[in-house]
Amino acid sequence: MGYGGEWDQTWARKQKACSSEYFARYFTYGIPHGDVGDTAIHSLLESLTRANEAERIEILTDFSSRGAFPKLIQKLRAHAEEISEEQAYALMVTLSANATLMPRERGPMVIGGTIMQGGMLVSELLRRIPDPDARQRAAEEVIDAANPLGFGMECCRWIHHHEGRHEDERVFSDAIEEILNQRLAHKICSADSEHPLFVSAPKDMPSLYWLWNKHLGNTSVRKALSAHFEADPTGVDTFLECFIGEGWFVESGLPVRSDFERRSYDSVADLITPELIAENLRTRYGNALRDPVYHPEEHLPPALKTAHQFMYIHQQVLNGPEQHDPTPSSGAK
Repeated sequence: MGYGGEWDQTWARKQKACSSEYFARYFTYGIPHGDVGDTAIHSLLESLTRANEAERIEILTDFSSRGAFPKLIQKLRAHAEEISEEQAYALMVTLSANATLMPRERGPMVIGGTIMQGGMLVSELLRRIPDPDARQRAAEEVIDAANPLGFGMECCRWIHHHEGRHEDERVFSDAIEEILNQRLAHKICSADSEHPLFVSAPKDMPSLYWLWNKHLGNTSVRKALSAHFEADPTGVDTFLECFIGEGWFVESGLPVRSDFERRSYDSVADLITPELIAENLRTRYGNALRDPVYHPEEHLPPALKTAHQFMYIHQQVLNGPEQHDPTPSSGAK
């Protein structure tokens, strides 16, 4: 009781029984499901530097099949300062290329989850490469390999140096950061030209379009979206659905679909002219949207509910301060 929480990491490095990470192991005489032993970490780092692509995929797939990926990332972060330059390079590129194996946790208490922790790990591993040019090349390979694209976005997010971080923690200069962001933006643009991101990567789409918009300009984003909606007008429903959040019922802990809020409308407006979306919805839904309301009847299909909420906010924006209620349904948190 006389020690602060920060001591747990120190105890874990020394494999102390008092560590929350090791306590259970001393009394189960084995590695529980979802856990990762220290020898496995050492073996992983040694193997990745020698393995070919197929072997690297097999190694990571084994961790994924055992539900051990979250613990793997956690332990790698704890030992990041002990990882060699060669190991760091092999590890970050392999993780980026196989980030689809990382779970996407859901729940009211989940903030970022394993994908976010993986992005933080890449940022830490890049610091293990002292030469600036070699470090930049490694970061470029991580971005080029990123699968899914959302992992590349997460890496760029944690590479970014913000005011709250000490200058010693800087990974790249602002100029190099912009080069990396533009590199990822071009990759996003290329992927969207093959398959619309709101279809191929719905969970990551808002962030991916945001980065594309920020670093390559709004013109190309609007042109791409307009082309998608012209080819398939119903794609607008899929596009808007990507901006719908997820709430959680307090009583049951079950997920509940959130509303389309004003901040979602603003995000859409940053990407494409709202009137283009409104005209699409009016054309397709006709009289069903004659008098849009923010809380439509429960029996309506989800896409039509979202259309009502978008059109309601759109009218309020055109006519003056909006009066809709942007909070989730009663009983959800």
